[in-house]
Amino acid sequence: MSRSHSKWKQLVGEYLQGHRGDAGWAVLFFLLQNIPVLAMPLFMGLMVAQVTNPSGWYIAIYSSAMVLVVLQNIPSSIMCTMKISRVSRDTTGRLRVKICRQLQQLSVLYHERTGPGRLQAKLIRDIDVLQQLPNVLFLGFVSTFFSIIVTTVIICVMAPAALILFVVMVPIVVIVHRLFGDKLKKKASEYRKSVEHMSGSLSEMIDMIPTTRAHGLEQEAIGQAEAKIMQVAKSGTAFDMITAYYKSGNWVVFVLFQVIFTISSVIMGIYGWLNVTEIIAFNGYFAGVTSSINMLLNMLPFYMQAVESYSSITEVLNAPDLEYNEGKESLDHFAGQFELQNVSYTYPDTPTPAVNQINLTIHAGQTIALVGPSGGGKSTLLKLLLGFVRPQQGQLLYDAKDGNDLDLRVVRRQVSVVTQESILFSGSIRDNISFGSEVDDEQVIEALKHANAWEFVKSLKDGLHTRLGENGVKLSGGQTQRIAIARAFVRNRKVLLLDEPTSALDLENQTLINDAFNRLSEGKTSVLVTHSLPLIRNASQIFIVENGTITRAGTHDQLMQSENYYSRNQIKITG
Repeated sequence: MSRSHSKWKQLVGEYLQGHRGDAGWAVLFFLLQNIPVLAMPLFMGLMVAQVTNPSGWYIAIYSSAMVLVVLQNIPSSIMCTMKISRVSRDTTGRLRVKICRQLQQLSVLYHERTGPGRLQAKLIRDIDVLQQLPNVLFLGFVSTFFSIIVTTVIICVMAPAALILFVVMVPIVVIVHRLFGDKLKKKASEYRKSVEHMSGSLSEMIDMIPTTRAHGLEQEAIGQAEAKIMQVAKSGTAFDMITAYYKSGNWVVFVLFQVIFTISSVIMGIYGWLNVTEIIAFNGYFAGVTSSINMLLNMLPFYMQAVESYSSITEVLNAPDLEYNEGKESLDHFAGQFELQNVSYTYPDTPTPAVNQINLTIHAGQTIALVGPSGGGKSTLLKLLLGFVRPQQGQLLYDAKDGNDLDLRVVRRQVSVVTQESILFSGSIRDNISFGSEVDDEQVIEALKHANAWEFVKSLKDGLHTRLGENGVKLSGGQTQRIAIARAFVRNRKVLLLDEPTSALDLENQTLINDAFNRLSEGKTSVLVTHSLPLIRNASQIFIVENGTITRAGTHDQLMQSENYYSRNQIKITG
């Protein structure tokens, strides 16, 4: 349990960070809010005493005091809620922002390995669990602590001998906690992980629906999703059952102590050690404190869930796969020259290198093409150029400077990228094109014209302001690619990287995109991963990448004169 306690301290520290004042006021207002509950047993005892020794004056005083105590509950409850809400909302909002910042710094490999579904579960479900924690803390810990102190003082004054029951109760409560604590933690962890796996599986299923439907594999997809969903139900039921055993055990223990305490107070009354007023107040306070302790212990399952959710979040916040850029040299004027010197890289859990001893120089303003079979290492080379993965052997130089010494975020700001499946976010066409750039409508329209996209954009009802994504217009693959190329025109960077931009398009769209690329690449360092002959033909150098190495290099005409992967592939394409 020491690890849980450590996480618990860290979690409480997160809530107190910048909110110690709010937390202090919340405690004060919470205590004021609960004064009526603590005062009620004493009030009842005093009023019962008036039956045998009536006094209208005392009845009026006691009643007025109780009414005032009850009425002050309204402002104190409102203020307590306001303070708790501020602590809760600000803390969980800050945690979400911290996770978002961390996600932007974690390596691309981390994201590929973890998957968006699991990360969404951490950002949404786990944070939602933590958002409930301050309310639970005040309902449980603060209330119980206050009740125990008040009740203990009163019992010490009224009947010190009764404290023996408290002393006996403590080890029994500890035993029950020990019996179930580790099991609750284990089941909470299993449930949280099953929810993450389900979230990842469902996210993948939704993304794959068009492919699944195209191949008639709906039942297989449903079966896989159902297996994950039922695993969540199974682990959730297991957690609920251990919680039920734990709560019922606590309830039996405290009810038995309540019975024993009642019998003891009656015996004390028979022997004259307590009067009727004291017996009523005595039992009322004891019932209150046992109820509070029982409530606190019944919150242990939620406490375990909160600690597990915080552990889940710290998996992201403490992930070691960070891209370290702070304090490194800023290459503000990147000319666009890359040099790979004996570069090798092997993906985790993969026996063979994705690229092996690569030597390649790309001069500023040069257009080169990378061709080769799938899995040969072309996309890995692009990831290396972008700094998404770093050489494990050799050096990668940017304008003759070692990439390990550079802030690669600055380098990437001077690069435009168009991929096989360009991503457009929910927003207008204008927002998608100008993303990250301060440009006016005229510049956006000019970029659309260069990308051969203005004709279809202006035909849309809202033109530049047509919304895309959820509840918006759905573009074809060719239209999406042309919007992505228009974005590259607006960015107008010195380096252009294209990864199979026309592979999934029809001939008409390929022609439009090839024409747009020829304009876009003028005066830029361009690296193409493609098998499109019109794009490749004008490259100053074509590199054949097979099994992680460059097996041949040359112009289109040079490579077509000998037997190699490129010439064989072009013969197949052209017939």
